[in-house]
Amino acid sequence: MRCYVQAVGIVSALGEGLERTRAAMAAADTKGMHVEDGWLPQGPACVGRVSSPLPELPPAFAEHDCRNNRLLAAALAQIRPQLDAERERHGAHRLAVVIGTSTSGIAAGEEALATKLRSGAFPSEFSYRQQEIGATAPFAARLIGSHGPAYTVSTACTSGAKALIAARRLLELGLCDVALAGGVDTLCRLTVCGFTALESAAPERCNPLSRNRRGTNIGEGAALFLLGRTPAQVALAGAGESTDAYHLSSPDPTGTAAEIAMRRALSEAGAAPERIA
Repeated sequence: MRCYVQAVGIVSALGEGLERTRAAMAAADTKGMHVEDGWLPQGPACVGRVSSPLPELPPAFAEHDCRNNRLLAAALAQIRPQLDAERERHGAHRLAVVIGTSTSGIAAGEEALATKLRSGAFPSEFSYRQQEIGATAPFAARLIGSHGPAYTVSTACTSGAKALIAARRLLELGLCDVALAGGVDTLCRLTVCGFTALESAAPERCNPLSRNRRGTNIGEGAALFLLGRTPAQVALAGAGESTDAYHLSSPDPTGTAAEIAMRRALSEAGAAPERIA
């Protein structure tokens, strides 16, 4: 089944909103990338940081107040009118929420633990709900007044993509009429140190799609898609999932699993490889 993108909310180191993001990409804008100290024990790291101010959460959400949820709320605010309209049209119980995240608000936990090591106590404003992996989607559902299915997907780098596939499946099964799906992650030492330990992170700004590329840079951001059955300009035409169980952090060097996923996506979309630009 094809589902369609009704609206998109996005915030990243490129900026906020579709138009600003598109313009920054076209201009190869790298102002959001910075080499900063403090991320690694042995030296600086190049990271992509959201520079725009993030909205404060309503007082009722004080236990969930962390940078990750504020990023999520900033992306949500961009498509709130469309979300509200769809909720009123179909009913709150027919609006699903599936959000992907790899670390949730673990940055808040890192800061809280550092405070405890210095002072002997966690900060009074810290709550474990700020960093709980499974709390991201229920937080978003509560924020938009959804009473439909709501759950978090956490499968590392594939979390956001799998959230879109899961949301499409809910639409396909008739468990909802519209779904909010996407991903959100915040800069944290856990991720930066993890990718560095895997020898995947570049100490300087990397060069994507270049023969001179040296690893990757870690960034933060949120991208949310409102999916529904109403035809629109952009469709989720096909998707593919696979696994090779080859290694905890490395794919099978033959690329078999990646090929299977891509072929499944093409097959679902009814598209031939040569049609993909």
